[in-house]
Amino acid sequence: MVKIRITTPCRIHLSLIDENGYTGRVDGGIGLMLDRPNVVFEATNHA
Repeated sequence: MVKIRITTPCRIHLSLIDENGYTGRVDGGIGLMLDRPNVVFEATNHA
């Protein structure tokens, strides 16, 4: 039996839009990672 477990932190993405182009960039974004809650993927082979 093979078991794989992947744990990854939660990610929040915020879009920052400069609609008038004042900063010279039309759009952008920032991402934040949180330790908890997290996402857990598990797969098991029962062959």
